[in-house]
Amino acid sequence: MRLDTDDFCFACGRSNPHGLRLDGFRLEGDSYAFDWTPEPHFQGWPRIVHGGIITTVLDEAVTRLLWEQGIAALTAEISVRFLRPLPVNTGTRVQARMTDQRGRLIHAEAAISDADGEYARARVTMLRVEHA
Repeated sequence: MRLDTDDFCFACGRSNPHGLRLDGFRLEGDSYAFDWTPEPHFQGWPRIVHGGIITTVLDEAVTRLLWEQGIAALTAEISVRFLRPLPVNTGTRVQARMTDQRGRLIHAEAAISDADGEYARARVTMLRVEHA
């Protein structure tokens, strides 16, 4: 399988008018981080960010971490632990780090937090694929 990009990714694509348009990604030691303030149109319950959006952001953090290291990979499994509700318009920091590699499988962790602690964290298994 070959993996190409077209800037229409729901999470980070600048060409997707309905997407999250995540940006500001940066390497920090062995982790990857970016700041994210979820907008009100990503809510589920009133004023609370939808869990699917939170999961997407955690997944993107891991995907981008690997992409920056020249590794194209697709999510094979993701397990998210929601620790407390994330209010819309809250400034957060998202971080991801690789924990293990075995053959084509890559294991990683990601978290969304602010100064008061974590909102959610994920354990992710990625499957390495070829890319252009």
